[in-house]
Amino acid sequence: MIVCRPLYNNAPDPLAGRVNATLRIVDRFDEAIAIRTFAAPACGWTHVEVESTSDMLVAGVDRPWTAFLGDEWIGCSDHCL
Repeated sequence: MIVCRPLYNNAPDPLAGRVNATLRIVDRFDEAIAIRTFAAPACGWTHVEVESTSDMLVAGVDRPWTAFLGDEWIGCSDHCL
């Protein structure tokens, strides 16, 4: 599950300062192992864009994963919940 909106009032926005960051899907147990990387769209990431494409971003990934937008954790497979 990838979450890129603040989860509660006054929570930091995961996109703040990261709209042009690379979105990385990495191995859950070794973040040095990149499974997939996605450059930011030309206009930058939006909450809607990350959320609407999140299923496609991890489709076919057959191991536990963690997602980062730049250096910000934005989600993981259900294996880490």
